Amino acid sequence: MAKNARRGPARRSQPPLPPAPELPWWATVRGAAALVAVVAIAAYARALANGFSYDEGLVIARAQPFLQSGSFGTLLSRRYFAGSLEGTWRPFCTLTYMLDALVSMRPAMFKLTNLAWHIGACWLVMALARRLLPERHRRWAVVAGLLFAVHPITTETVDNASFREDALVTVFTLGTLVLALDGRPRLALASFALGLLSKESAVVAPALLLLIRWGRLGPEARRRSLAELARELGPYAAVAIAYAAVRFGPLKTPMAYARYPGGSFGAALAGLPAVWTHDFRLLFVPWPLCADLTGLGWFGLALLPVSNLVPIPVPAAERFLYLPLAGVALAAAAGVGFLADAAGASRWRRGLGVAAGVAVLGGWIAIVNLRHADWRDDEALWRATARVNPRSCGAQSAIGGTMLSRGMAEPSPDRAREMLRESVVREQMALALCTEESDVFRAAIIETRLGAAEALLGDRPAARAALDRAGDLVPRYALAAVWRGYVAHLDGDDDRAAALLRRAVVELGPPDATVAAVAQLYVDKI
Repeated sequence: MAKNARRGPARRSQPPLPPAPELPWWATVRGAAALVAVVAIAAYARALANGFSYDEGLVIARAQPFLQSGSFGTLLSRRYFAGSLEGTWRPFCTLTYMLDALVSMRPAMFKLTNLAWHIGACWLVMALARRLLPERHRRWAVVAGLLFAVHPITTETVDNASFREDALVTVFTLGTLVLALDGRPRLALASFALGLLSKESAVVAPALLLLIRWGRLGPEARRRSLAELARELGPYAAVAIAYAAVRFGPLKTPMAYARYPGGSFGAALAGLPAVWTHDFRLLFVPWPLCADLTGLGWFGLALLPVSNLVPIPVPAAERFLYLPLAGVALAAAAGVGFLADAAGASRWRRGLGVAAGVAVLGGWIAIVNLRHADWRDDEALWRATARVNPRSCGAQSAIGGTMLSRGMAEPSPDRAREMLRESVVREQMALALCTEESDVFRAAIIETRLGAAEALLGDRPAARAALDRAGDLVPRYALAAVWRGYVAHLDGDDDRAAALLRRAVVELGPPDATVAAVAQLYVDKI
């Protein structure tokens, strides 16, 4: 009896909790993943028919021997830069190219892989949204996935395989955050390391994790959790330091990767307001698009590494907004959840909201499909860019380079001269728009194209002046040397022509296809 008395009064049985309301199919994990994948494929399937353009011709088509060599060890050696033709060390990105090349060198193979990485990024955006949104709003994670899947600023990253690093760094940054929030620190660190090996922008991942952790704690908890946050973020700092020691030590880019826009750090800072204004405008009015050129807290953090605080070759580009767009997608999902609560149970308001969302997505899908035509090939891309931004020296020079190549291959003399004259005009325009101080190597390319077109048109003094300038800017530029040899041949100085040809092929070689094509113009005649 006493034993029973010690047990105290019997507990009353608690009433069972009401069952959670069943989610619509599009709000479930699998349903949302399938919906986003189908929408992304519908938006991007047309891109699979495009050829190589922009830097794909360099780091994929011209690097084919290396990509199909199976020399995976080269990814971790100084020979990486000569084999991959990359300007900076991003070995994981190059590894994905090598795996594609082992299957097929057709453009569709590389673009299909890009689409797969894009869909993976969309899924991870939704996964992160589910972890950050309040439970009652988690169904709206699909909004983040759909926005990220078809926003038109993603076209540059998805359409062009040479910009795959932006999709990769986004996948691994999002993966780092999802794994860290799930309490899997070792896998999160591994994801962070792969992000750094894909693109340097991954360095923002620990800052984004801090932003998330800090934002979810109250003021009192923030003071108590500083030591805990330091312990969590310390390993990320160690990985980043180890990466930097390798990246800027034994695997430092052989030559200057870029110079500050305007020639100085101060000039780059002065240009930031215009660049950031352009970037914000593209988020809300993503047209026209141009190849040359949390939520919001995330956007600012993720944009910093590509804001020319450290010089990069292109001051602004759509692909730089790919990782920042993830933060905007998260903010959009949170905003839709808030509006859904505010709308209450009114069916017409919900219907109006769904109709507006579908209209926006449909309009974006239409813009994305229009944009695929611009990425069809180099000439289409650069002519579209020049229409939008006539002051793009890169676009003007690229059009001139295309007309130079076409003029060299054109059987009709009159048509060939017409193409070569356009090449001269475009390259002269590019020189007027670009300063040598902003990018010496680009200036050397422009001078070389100009000199080549002038030589083929028979204006040897103008050709010699342009090619000599290219050689002064970049003394080890093989293409400038081989064209100087061609001009020497036209001058009747075959000894000098032979010496310049030998320098281009032997000293600065092995020759690529472009150098070989120019050499063929006169190698049999000297």
